[in-house]
Amino acid sequence: MSVSRLMQMGSARINDPYRNWSHPDIANGVKNTTYFASPHGINTGLFRWSYDGTKLFIMADSTDVHRHTASTAYDITTVSSSVDNEKTFTETVRSIFFKSDGTKAYTLEDTTTDIIRQYSLSTAWDISTATSDSKSYSSLQTSSAEDFFISYDGLKLYTMGNTTDKIFQHTLSTSWDISTASYDSVEFNLSTSGSQTNPASMWFAPTGKYFWVHGNATDDIRQYSMTTDWDISTASYDSIDFDNGDLVGPTALQFNNDGSKLYFGRALNDFIWEVAV
Repeated sequence: MSVSRLMQMGSARINDPYRNWSHPDIANGVKNTTYFASPHGINTGLFRWSYDGTKLFIMADSTDVHRHTASTAYDITTVSSSVDNEKTFTETVRSIFFKSDGTKAYTLEDTTTDIIRQYSLSTAWDISTATSDSKSYSSLQTSSAEDFFISYDGLKLYTMGNTTDKIFQHTLSTSWDISTASYDSVEFNLSTSGSQTNPASMWFAPTGKYFWVHGNATDDIRQYSMTTDWDISTASYDSIDFDNGDLVGPTALQFNNDGSKLYFGRALNDFIWEVAV
């Protein structure tokens, strides 16, 4: 292998936000007693971290996305209550997802529409610079869509609704172009594997070997594993979960970039909690 190719591979690894990922132990998670509660707007339990952990995006008042800064990466106790910048969308935002470099954002419209829309950010991670790409995808295979996830290469999409209790798998023929998505005719039934019903949020490991679901009926976060990476038809419940009294009313779920912390939001009081795992 040439020196230039080795250098390219090394550079790609350095720029990989998940290069230090290790599998989290959610069963023994310890919740931080300090939480984040946005003083701006209502319905602020929906959130998303930037992949370097310095920006926290809060969905508020149904159509607004606010950006807050953490002075220490992925430390919920250091998140400023001030809003750095914000974007008001024309649709009601149920969930938001970012490309790992912060140049693309994807929104899931609320349960009446069930469509994912794509935006470009002219300045990475600056949500105020988001403009519509006039690209969308509506074949989500579920009504009352609650959450979605895009794999780290931008080629797989997973959608989830609380009426079907299922996760559906899709493929993007062009990486990160949501308009090229199509359904794989692959699904995973949460109600028959782990008895997880009325799911609200999900997150996948960067390895594609695991995913986690936070459900309303069980009020816990459950772990699933796949024998074939990113193929949910090979998934099964691991009988591993994180459960405590603050998990009621789930809204959003995310891990940090090395797997040492998980975060969950809840509708009750719109709190965002941090758990060491």
